[in-house]
Amino acid sequence: MKKRSVGVMLVLLVVLVLSLGVAAGASAGPFDPSISSVSPSSMSNDTWGNQDLVIYGSNLDAFIGDPTITLYQTVSPFDVINGTYNWTATDAIYCSVNTYLESAGQYTVELSGIWRIGQYYDESVYLTNGFRVTGTPPVSNNPVVASISPKSKDAGSGGFLMTVYGSNFASGGVGLTSTVYWNDTALETNVTSAGTVLSAAVPASLVANPGVASIKVRNTIPGQSVTISNAVSFTITALQPTLTSVSPTSGFAKYYQPYQLQLTGTNFQNTSQVLVNGVVHAATYVSPTQLTMQLTAADIASPGTLNISVRNGTSGTPTNTVAFTLTADTTAPVTTISGADTNWHNTPVTLTVSVTDVGGPGVQTTYYGIGIPPSIALVGGTITVPAGSGSPQGPQLVQAYSMDKCGNNEVPPAAVTVNICSTGPSTSCIAPASVKKGKTLKIKWEADSITPKITATMKIYKSSNNTVAKSFNLGTQDSNKTFTKSFTCNLSPGKYKVKVFATDAAGNPQSQQDSDSFSVTK
Repeated sequence: MKKRSVGVMLVLLVVLVLSLGVAAGASAGPFDPSISSVSPSSMSNDTWGNQDLVIYGSNLDAFIGDPTITLYQTVSPFDVINGTYNWTATDAIYCSVNTYLESAGQYTVELSGIWRIGQYYDESVYLTNGFRVTGTPPVSNNPVVASISPKSKDAGSGGFLMTVYGSNFASGGVGLTSTVYWNDTALETNVTSAGTVLSAAVPASLVANPGVASIKVRNTIPGQSVTISNAVSFTITALQPTLTSVSPTSGFAKYYQPYQLQLTGTNFQNTSQVLVNGVVHAATYVSPTQLTMQLTAADIASPGTLNISVRNGTSGTPTNTVAFTLTADTTAPVTTISGADTNWHNTPVTLTVSVTDVGGPGVQTTYYGIGIPPSIALVGGTITVPAGSGSPQGPQLVQAYSMDKCGNNEVPPAAVTVNICSTGPSTSCIAPASVKKGKTLKIKWEADSITPKITATMKIYKSSNNTVAKSFNLGTQDSNKTFTKSFTCNLSPGKYKVKVFATDAAGNPQSQQDSDSFSVTK
């Protein structure tokens, strides 16, 4: 719809008066085009879309090209309707017009263009007040939402059908649609009562969480701007949950891993929040009757009571509280190492480690060390002290301590000693160069070993045939000391060799053996 200025309308009015009702322009003549009538002579302003209009007259085929077709009011509100040219016959021009929402009243019909009768003319011809628009259009074509039903739903209650009541809802014509919007989401909309009642399907996903939605109606009218109604609020209320129990119900302060709690109750939702002493914690939704949540290190930093409650959504009302009790623990666990003895071993020794934490949270980690401070995490409950080639030799200090799940460390560590010897002793002996038969022969000998004791035997070999001429059991002696074996030499004159054989306390035979030679004379 367009409006002409009042000045232009007054000029046209003067021209119309001078034309005495039916005019053919300043150069009117018997062969100029003229308008005599239109059919139909009136149309309603409540019908959408183009409608056929025929303009009758004479010499209408004199126009060169398509004439411009205009219907306008010469009085306020000066509405203008632009016609759409279709085709021309000798005494008629066929066109179409759209009178939807135009002001009711008389309209002058104007044909403007160029025609040629001897010479070119650029003129207009009129039929004053030759057409009427009837009806009473709405003051505004904006839709209006008066109310909705229902106005609220519980969160998670599922999809439903909402009825929207109001006015100016578009309907009844081709391309006329009204759509109900939930915030920015278009709903599937049906007309219940033309112009005043709509129904819209609201899916369950839109009412899954508590909150407020804005409900509007949007009119789509072909050829005009989209119009949007006022907004009406729809409330999604949070169901009130209940909390009946928390599992576990207690724990230890400073526990190495914050506890995960399982909450049992009713009306839990995927927007449920857990409050710990009033502080919001995220919850994992399991079912309408179960939630899980993770406490933080800050929650369990000190002994005391944590008050647990649940609310649905940020605006929900918290439930009653259920207590979770935190107990202090300052006692370290006790580690015991068994399987050690005072013997010497030339094979690996396995020790068994056991830990007790009476009244405490349990053992988190046990650390051990062989010959070094405990720093190796124990796996499997046993410690193997190695023996053999390349293994440390001698007394091996084995230590272990445990730390409980509240961080209490055992001081001092448990300790045992394991004696390891994988290398046999080294023997040596010294004899005089010669001795007379029947005289005392003194042979010095020594057995060096890691172990403190050795068991030794001395053997004297006849050099001529390497047979044992004499043997002595030296018994168990201290290692790493020099001893003298004295005896009356009744050996036959000749050359002899002496050797010492030894076994250490771990059962290893000599690994190195030095011998000495002497002669027996007459």
